[in-house]
Amino acid sequence: MTIQKQIYCRKPTLSEMERLFALGATHVAWGVEPSAAPELELSRLIVAQARKERIGTVVLVGEPRIDALERVALEVAPDFLLVAAEHIGQGIDEQDLPGLARRLGPGTALMMSVPVRVAGSRAELDSIARAQRYQEFAGSLILDTRLDPEDGALCGCTGRTNDWDVCATLVRTVRCPVMLAGGLSPSNVAEAIRRIRPWGVDACSSLERPDRSKDLDACRAFIREADSADFATARGA
Repeated sequence: MTIQKQIYCRKPTLSEMERLFALGATHVAWGVEPSAAPELELSRLIVAQARKERIGTVVLVGEPRIDALERVALEVAPDFLLVAAEHIGQGIDEQDLPGLARRLGPGTALMMSVPVRVAGSRAELDSIARAQRYQEFAGSLILDTRLDPEDGALCGCTGRTNDWDVCATLVRTVRCPVMLAGGLSPSNVAEAIRRIRPWGVDACSSLERPDRSKDLDACRAFIREADSADFATARGA
């Protein structure tokens, strides 16, 4: 199976997304505020163009409320709604998510963020147990780095790799597709794919210019390295 290559854009534009389609990204992801009409309109345009190119779309809703997620899903119709780990218990009750998934139906699935401890940490996180719960209603999972409390406990867009042993165990344990994120770059994505065997890989910080627009040369290299590891893995290397 072809490895999925997802690129998260913090300053999305339609032209940037179209360039990522042409480079070989299989999924694009971005954030949207449900009260921002221009962001909603841009998101609808991105989804429409992505559908023509058969590219998957993933939207992170900035407002942590079930009704906000549902509104964006209905207005934008992405393939996935990305539910941030830090929103669980901070505006979104995990118990409300299976009902949301049922209401959305097959058109828009939930991509649940699972926090994994930062590489080298000994922190005890419930990553595998959480993933096992989420797989009952999610369309996919995304594994992202959770920094230790003394570093702010941030999860997502940290630029730091996570514990790949935990990730590999989790991929073997759950039955739904798993996207690996957290500090991936052109220099390490091939090794990550060989070691973890995820459904897909996601990158953000390592592919950015200082203004947070995408460095297309870095994006091209990321996609090339992911594809090369995917080919080698398929051949049993």
